[in-house]
Amino acid sequence: MRSKRNLVLKAFFQFLLFSTLLVECPKPCPAEELPILGTVPAFSFQDEHGDSYGLKDLDGQVWVADFFFSNCHMTCPLQSAYLSELQKKWPKRKDFKIVSFTVDPGRDTVAALAQYAVDYQANTQRWHFLTGRKRALYTLIQKGFKVTAAVDNSTGIPDFIHTTRMALVDGQGNIRGYYDSMNTDDQKQLESDLKQLLERN
Repeated sequence: MRSKRNLVLKAFFQFLLFSTLLVECPKPCPAEELPILGTVPAFSFQDEHGDSYGLKDLDGQVWVADFFFSNCHMTCPLQSAYLSELQKKWPKRKDFKIVSFTVDPGRDTVAALAQYAVDYQANTQRWHFLTGRKRALYTLIQKGFKVTAAVDNSTGIPDFIHTTRMALVDGQGNIRGYYDSMNTDDQKQLESDLKQLLERN
């Protein structure tokens, strides 16, 4: 009789434990913490207005880094079209920025970037286009962001090779994710992760 009673009590307490685990969080349950994949080193280049713009200007900002060149007729127009839409998704968040780094600074002058910004209806309060010394840009892209940037001279006409991935960076300069700008699932994941960082910023 006692053993039967003990079994009933044991089953009751197991049910209570299981029920507790199923109770929803009183507030939204925290999303899984995004990993830190690296830290962006200090940099400073010229933006589309000819002003100096760098990592110190992004302190406390959540931002998306993009790599392109204005004469590209393959992936860059698609990347920039996507970013043109992305900039509109959080219109009231002043701590959200997009930074596009050129891999062809020889042609992507301040004037060229200013025109590119117009072409893609960039809000230059939140979307910045940067140019500068080629070596400094390539060092930042290759060693800082750890993505591809190269020049192929094999045909006699320079061809600029760059990643189609975007990087998500938090307010402390930590890289929290990479996303293929050509992949719609990656785009959705970027927006989800970006929202998570903005909510915690």
